[in-house]
Amino acid sequence: MSFFLRHILFLGILIFSVTLSAEEAEPFLTGERLKEYQDLILNLNTLELEVREQRQELRRNVRLKNAADSKQLEAEYLREMKTIYRKMVEKTSKYNELRTKLKYRFPAKGKLAERRYLPLRAEPLSDFEGETDISRQLSSVRQLVEVQYKPFIKEDKELEMELQQRRQKKVRLRLVQ
Repeated sequence: MSFFLRHILFLGILIFSVTLSAEEAEPFLTGERLKEYQDLILNLNTLELEVREQRQELRRNVRLKNAADSKQLEAEYLREMKTIYRKMVEKTSKYNELRTKLKYRFPAKGKLAERRYLPLRAEPLSDFEGETDISRQLSSVRQLVEVQYKPFIKEDKELEMELQQRRQKKVRLRLVQ
């Protein structure tokens, strides 16, 4: 998404969140409490959007790092990924703090806050790298297949025992002179 479109989307979400928060605000919220509620909703929406953008940027940098030709370029992308990841972790924790503040500061809107503002979790950086890494994808598919079809796959010991039983059951003919 281009820079211009991203900021237009950002402003649209902010305006929508302020109008939505004013409509859904508690009837007894007036003046200072209404302003505090609107600011809290605005901050939550802003942080949620920023965290989403940083996740997209991390995924983009992982793809660029994997496609890099030189070690120097790879290291540069890795450094950039680490700084973006640190910012994302900070914003995620701040989002979760504001979310709990909204839940307990405005208890009548607690249910709405729990449904609309779900807790965010900062996945480890290795998970972002694992999304594009082919070997990780293959190993996860293998694990899934093993879990799904384990009852149908016989283990080595069982196979060996079956083979021994078959060998013992074979009738051997002796030549008599």
